[in-house]
Amino acid sequence: MNTGIQIAGRKTVKDWLELKHKLENDFDNNNCGSKLLPSSKFVLEPRYLAPAEIIQNDHSSKVAGEGFAITAIICTLIESFESFLQGKNYKYLKKGQRLSKYEYNKSSDIFVDFLTKREPFKKYFHKRLLAPRIL
Repeated sequence: MNTGIQIAGRKTVKDWLELKHKLENDFDNNNCGSKLLPSSKFVLEPRYLAPAEIIQNDHSSKVAGEGFAITAIICTLIESFESFLQGKNYKYLKKGQRLSKYEYNKSSDIFVDFLTKREPFKKYFHKRLLAPRIL
């Protein structure tokens, strides 16, 4: 494997493998979110922000629904942020499988945590009111 390949800005496969090793061996003593999110700025623009902007500014299409498409992009961005901050990966569970400490299988839990624990949203969303509606 060529570990010099750049995968996010100037971050390489080697950088990721080193961080992965640190997180796997001493996750509880590492601030996962602060290590992952800064390198994500090279992912955010091309994968989330630019596509949403293109959809928003494309007036040549006669197809309605651009707001829905942009909302879907924003939802994937929210889930990505919160799962990075929690240090969790989504896992589709097959019959008999269980989640590890660093996995989740219900996106609604991630959204509830984002809205009820993160500024500025936590001022407006309360888990006791929000959770029953979406869980």
